[in-house]
Amino acid sequence: MTDETEMQSIFCDIGKEYGFEQVTAAFSPEYDLKVAWRRMGSWIDFWISDYLVNAPKDVLESLARMIYGRIRDYGKTPYSSELIEYVTGRDFIEENRATFLSRICGISPGPMGRHVDLTDSYGRLLDKGLVEQEDELVLRWSALTDNDAIGRSSALMKTVCMNRRLDS
Repeated sequence: MTDETEMQSIFCDIGKEYGFEQVTAAFSPEYDLKVAWRRMGSWIDFWISDYLVNAPKDVLESLARMIYGRIRDYGKTPYSSELIEYVTGRDFIEENRATFLSRICGISPGPMGRHVDLTDSYGRLLDKGLVEQEDELVLRWSALTDNDAIGRSSALMKTVCMNRRLDS
């Protein structure tokens, strides 16, 4: 586990290697796993998704190197194997999915809507061979809004939220 002070130090130390003299970095509660920044000259300020608050030091170091490399345009700096393994691991999902779901306004507590059980719909898609079995998949109904989107999904969090307008 890396606390915010250690994460700040990681981004500051690695930032110096890339020519950034003044670096601030903090965890931020975001809907998605993302990193945002604002910079000017040799100054840069990072907001790192709080889904990474439990990330090991080597994961945050590789994330910092990848971001700085892309900022400085040193080619298409790839995601490291450490970062990929961490965010696609079972522990990451177990630690963060409840937080992710809590950030979706008006989400249903389970897959059952007023008229449709999303588990049944998923089963029909499986039977027809249209989707692959995903044992950890969480199905929910999102809030009823004027939004025309069919739904929202997160492959990382293994979650699908369908627009409640489809519950008919």
